[in-house]
Amino acid sequence: MVNIVLDYTYQHPFELLVMTYNSRFPTHKRIPVLLENIIKSVSYDHEKKELTVVRRVKVDLEAPYWLKRLFGIYFFYIMQTLVYNVDERWMNTASQSLSFRNWVSVQEEVSWREHKDNKDWTYFHETASLELQAHFMGSEKIIEKFIGKSYSNNFENARKLDADFIQEALSKPLQNIIESCEEMIRYVGGNHHHIYLSRFSFSLSIIVII
Repeated sequence: MVNIVLDYTYQHPFELLVMTYNSRFPTHKRIPVLLENIIKSVSYDHEKKELTVVRRVKVDLEAPYWLKRLFGIYFFYIMQTLVYNVDERWMNTASQSLSFRNWVSVQEEVSWREHKDNKDWTYFHETASLELQAHFMGSEKIIEKFIGKSYSNNFENARKLDADFIQEALSKPLQNIIESCEEMIRYVGGNHHHIYLSRFSFSLSIIVII
């Protein structure tokens, strides 16, 4: 079994991280492994002021050919539940693999929230676990080692990609940023986007002005 815990601090406000994260959906040319994204449900809890989005994601398997051939896997499906609280400034995702559950179990939880030491920074925390459910001709340790190393590399690459997305967003005129944000919220929030659209846009206005 492989357990992974990763942390990172972005020196950027939470709202900007939410925008850059959601800009990769449904697909993005800079993330070719993201093959497909289908939203299964959207709900909004008025009391908690929480938006919940459940999506099924099709992902290309980033692995050597021998490992793909061993598993007979070239892509896989993930079910992700995203919960976003505007007032308390946090967003969580919980993901689990849908494909090949008899062979391998993968679970991942990620959170973004206001940094406790600086309200203009964002604290990122990620945990993941992988457990092989079957025997693979004595190759279990090799496979687990590869997955652990690959996960760490992907984490570093994802942070670099986030940095590029952030700089790209900040280089745009303010109105373009707000329009991109509004489009993202409408896409993610469905019929509930009007509840917090103006507030989110105002937050971005403050970020860019500062």
